[in-house]
This record gives sequence, C-alpha cells and structure tokens, in this order.
Amino acid sequence: MGESVLHIAAKMRLLEALTLRERPFMIRRVCQRLACEVTQDEPWELPPFEIAEAERVLGTYRLDVAALNEGVVSVGFEVYVSHRVDTVKAANLTVPWLELQADATARDPYVLQPVVDSLLTGDEEADIRESLRVTRMQLAQRLKERIALACTLDVRVNGYAVPGRLINKLFRSRQEGVSFLSPWWCPECAAKREQQAQAALLAEQNRIIAVREQAERAAKEEEERLRQREVHLAEQRSVFGPWLSEPFPTWYAADLEQHAPVLRAVCQYLHQYWPAAGQRISEWAGETLIARRCWKCQQPIICLDSRGYIENFRVFYPMVEYFKPQDARRGYFISKCLACRQRQRLQDIREGKHVVLRDDMLPRWVAAFGGLARAAVRPDRQTTSGGSPKGIEVGHLN
Repeated sequence: MGESVLHIAAKMRLLEALTLRERPFMIRRVCQRLACEVTQDEPWELPPFEIAEAERVLGTYRLDVAALNEGVVSVGFEVYVSHRVDTVKAANLTVPWLELQADATARDPYVLQPVVDSLLTGDEEADIRESLRVTRMQLAQRLKERIALACTLDVRVNGYAVPGRLINKLFRSRQEGVSFLSPWWCPECAAKREQQAQAALLAEQNRIIAVREQAERAAKEEEERLRQREVHLAEQRSVFGPWLSEPFPTWYAADLEQHAPVLRAVCQYLHQYWPAAGQRISEWAGETLIARRCWKCQQPIICLDSRGYIENFRVFYPMVEYFKPQDARRGYFISKCLACRQRQRLQDIREGKHVVLRDDMLPRWVAAFGGLARAAVRPDRQTTSGGSPKGIEVGHLN
C-alpha cells in the first residue's frame, strides 16, 4: 500500500513539474567507480514538448509519464518503487527514457535521480574486497585512499592491490537508468581511470614487444638448432652411413657406434621374422634388452630381461610369451627365438656372449634410420640415392 502511494505521488509530482516548468531540470549523475560517493547535478534541456501525460501508451508498452510534442512522445519517464524496467522493454522503447527513483522524485521532481544498477557480480566485488582486505563498510575509504595515490591500483601498497582483471570493471561498476547519457566519472576518478588506461596501454605495448622479441629469439634458436643438426648429421653419416635421417645426441653417439654391429643384427633379425615389430619398437623404451644367439639355432636374437616388472608386456608378443611350468604355482614371461621358436632360458640370457641394450638404444636407432630394414644395413651398403635396402648382411655379437 505504501509503495503504491509513493509511486502515485512521484508520478503526480513529476507530471506537475513537466507541466509548470518553474525551474530548469537537472539530472543527478553518479560516478561510475565502485564505492565512489561523488555526484553532480547536470542541467538537462528536454526535447521540445507541449504537454505531459501520465500512463501514456507507447507501442505495446505503457509509460508512467511522457512528454509529448504534437501528440508524439518525445521522452518517457518510468518511476521505480518495486518493479524495474525489464531488459526487453528497455531495448524496445523507441524514445529517450529515464527510470527515476520514486522517493527522490517525490521530494524534488526538478532534480531527476535515475536508478543505479551494479554491473559487478557479487563474486567480483567480493574478490576486490578480499584483495584489499576490507569489509563492505571499509571499501569506500580504502578505494578513496588508493585513488589518491600516484601509483596505479594494480601496484601493491602495503601488500594490497586490486586484481588487474577487475580494474576496468571497478571503474565501470554502475549503470544509470538513462538511455541517452554517456557514463560519468568524477574528476578524481576520471584522472585515475585515464592513468590506468595509459598504464594498460603501455603494458600491452611492452607485452607485444616482448612477444615479438621472444619470437625472434625462438626463430634464431631454431635456425641455429637446424644448422647444428645438419652439422651433426653430416658428421654422423660418415660413421653410420648416408641413410641416417636424424642425428643422435652427441653424448650418445659413441655408445651407439660401439654397439652398431649388434643393433644392425637385431634389426635384421626382427625385420626378417617379425616385420611388424617396427611399429612397436618405440614402446620398448625403458626396458632392458639383451642381444645374444639362440642356444639352439645360433641365430642372432633379441631377448627381454623379464626379471623385473614389465609395464606393458603385450608390445613384446610374439617375441615374449607367458610360461608356467606344470609344478609351479605361478608363471613368468620368457623370451623365445622367432627363427626356431625355442624358448630362451631366463637364467641363461646373460650367460656367455651377449650385449645389454639399455633404455631406448634400439628404439632410438630404428627411429634415426626410419625403419627396421634401413637400420639393419651396413654403411658401405647404403646407397646415397636412398633406395630400398638390398643385400642386408647380418652383423655380429661381440
């Protein structure tokens, strides 16, 4: 009941003021910065109008008060008590309009005080308060103190600063219920906002420069890396052959050169009896492999040291199989010769002549040549034309 009386009183007072026009109309502007209490009364010259009416229909909407010129609405007024102008109506009103505070309008209809909405979410305002270590009651004073300082708001003072991502929103935290006015800031906040904008522009320019310099450095580093790659590749091709397509790390090249005959023999063995292994070798990295000869057929073979935990034993099938003796409670993984299908006794794979290939030696070797077949060829049989490998000769085990 009280709101309805207030609403009617505000409308009648505004209608009377528009009819009598005894004083110039003013619009009380509110600074857009969060918690700023500065206001300013700006003179407002209404669009030309002849009369004012209450409850005027405009399209599908009804205005609380309207100023009309030659029977056409020139400006509309909504008085807020309990029901706001919704976003659809605000978007579809075709004339300038204001949404006014009812109590202020009832007191003085010549000083128009638009409603003010917050553009900050509750979480965003809470983040600002938390970053400044203040309560709601203390926020206005803390921001006033920070505005007065020479530094920008995102610079820490006594350990406190406004989050950079919220500075623009802090200065544009309010929206007045007026359709035809630009945002207004008090002189002090306007100066600080301009300082923040200049600082942000300078920071962005510095960021762009830093990104460009980083890109230039990266390009030079990549150019140098490619140059070094070509140098190392040329040097290593003289040792490993012209089919080497990717140079080995310099710290690794000596070990690979020492084991090159064994690696070629293993690659020939896999290429001949299990060609699909070339697609799985990259998954063997981290496991210990042992190159030796089969105890039965004397073929150079490769065995898996399965005494420890094998994370992914499936990638070694059919070179490895699960074996469970009849009188044992559990089985174990055991390597076998792909040439004669004979199991290799686990306790014997490190006996006699053998070579331990640790970690990623074999996968790295195969990848550097681009496949099993090419990785099995001796340097003197590698053609510089890069054709298909022919006449592969098996290497030896030391």
